[in-house]
Amino acid sequence: MDETIEKIIEQALDEVKHYGNCDRYSILDEVSRRLRIESESALKMEYFMEDTDYE
Repeated sequence: MDETIEKIIEQALDEVKHYGNCDRYSILDEVSRRLRIESESALKMEYFMEDTDYE
């Protein structure tokens, strides 16, 4: 799992390296926001799937 995280971070940093600091901040902050939304969705799906397994 750590390897996957490192790859994602490395790719994101590589993509923004040609932008200025303010733009890099904005882009990475938006990426962070979207990943947070995706992680919350994954967690909800995990609980939803567990709930349906027991019915």
